[in-house]
Amino acid sequence: CRADGGGQSIPSFAANGNTWRTLPFDWFRSALPRTYCLVDRPVATGDTMKPHTMKHRTHVFVLSFLIIAGAAFAGVGLWIPMKAALAQILLEKAWQETRQGNSKVRPNMPAKPWPWADTWPVAKLTMKGESLYVLADAGGQSLAFGPSHARGSASPGTAGTSVIAAHRDTHFKPLRHVQLGDVVKIERPDGISHSYKIRHTWVLETSNLILPRQDGTDRVILVTCWPFDSKIINPKQRLAVLAERI
Repeated sequence: CRADGGGQSIPSFAANGNTWRTLPFDWFRSALPRTYCLVDRPVATGDTMKPHTMKHRTHVFVLSFLIIAGAAFAGVGLWIPMKAALAQILLEKAWQETRQGNSKVRPNMPAKPWPWADTWPVAKLTMKGESLYVLADAGGQSLAFGPSHARGSASPGTAGTSVIAAHRDTHFKPLRHVQLGDVVKIERPDGISHSYKIRHTWVLETSNLILPRQDGTDRVILVTCWPFDSKIINPKQRLAVLAERI
């Protein structure tokens, strides 16, 4: 066979099984890719697939699989920050309803961000010029939607030590750039706001994480996974940022 054609004619086996006819090679070039090799005999039903054809199909399959897998992983990577951003929009609406006493559950009760939610916003946290709505419980599911208050610690914006946790790659990403002396603000549902100045930062093992003793000091501790650049999903260290009320 020839790859360049060169005006060669290709014999073709007619449908009746016993008559040969000749077709110009240029006709086949217009109908088939140049990489195909045309043979001068009919292909019998029992012919086996050529090795180079099997190798080509294997490469196509592997390439297709890698493209699909890459698209799937990219979709997951984009979905996480998109979900986090969308949740904050819904939480802002629920926060305003709570502030105005327009809860759809019943008056003077926190408004839920979506009908099936088992949590609600309890505070508005502002740092580095960005406002985030803090959820009622720092459970694993709540952290996907926003910073969450650790059950057992003081309510945000009240006397005592309040602990708020969030993911390092979404809502608490700004903690990467905080410095001693920076100020964070917390607003309560009743509209009262307090400012807190960052005094200390620590990197702690998860085995050493315990709720601080309540001694009446008004402060907040922000917690996220450490280090920020780690590819480990659930590392064994946490960054703790302590801020005291001013």
